[in-house]
Amino acid sequence: MIRMDDIVEEIKLAKIDFKDDDWETISEEAKDLVKNLLAKDPNARYSPFQALTHPWVVNVRIIYYAFRILKTPFSIARKYFIKIHF
Repeated sequence: MIRMDDIVEEIKLAKIDFKDDDWETISEEAKDLVKNLLAKDPNARYSPFQALTHPWVVNVRIIYYAFRILKTPFSIARKYFIKIHF
């Protein structure tokens, strides 16, 4: 079991290890974002703008908004259909 103190120490040393089973299903883009957000050198660390424009964040936003856009017409159609036919 990994202790929180060990995790904090690894972060301080900028020792990022994605070999743990917990990272197995995480995409390379997501790992890249985490690595750049935790960069030890403040000049190398991502700014808020860089983080928000990172491909992983952009892709998540696209999926989120696509889901919202697609869900809305179906929800309206379903309500309308239920009112008319049931």
